[in-house]
Amino acid sequence: MTASINPWAALLPPVAHTPDGLETITDVLVALSDGAPVPQRAAEHLAQALRPCLTGDNDIAGRLGLRAPRRGGAHEAPAALAKKLRRDALVRALVTDMGPPTATGALVLQMLWSYFYTYPQDPADHAGRSRSFPLLCELAGSHSEPLSHRQILRIANGEPAYTRRCKK
Repeated sequence: MTASINPWAALLPPVAHTPDGLETITDVLVALSDGAPVPQRAAEHLAQALRPCLTGDNDIAGRLGLRAPRRGGAHEAPAALAKKLRRDALVRALVTDMGPPTATGALVLQMLWSYFYTYPQDPADHAGRSRSFPLLCELAGSHSEPLSHRQILRIANGEPAYTRRCKK
């Protein structure tokens, strides 16, 4: 199947990429640590966020879009959402690697996650053991406390771990 060309597309103005604060900071930090030049888009976005600091307006996080969207919504801040998305991807990968049934895989993951959270392991010490072992070490080492069996099942099924359920 070939893609059809839209004749109206040439008349529309090009859509500029909206800079993301996390992308900007990541690009700048990687460039600085590698000794490479900072990408132009990241430099312009960071300069735009820093310029008002000269007049006393120090809300850099707000101008980069890194602040929570509402009061009491720290879990909705972009950095927190990125961390949760990475955690959810690791959980899905590990449960998938364990194979069916999903409920049993989620239970095994819960027990392993709890153990590795309590007793951190170095993946280098167990090289060649399993391809899931480094993922499990990353999950237990860099993320919050282990989730419950029910929460792991929700993530494995594509839902967020914490969902509000309406009482009927």
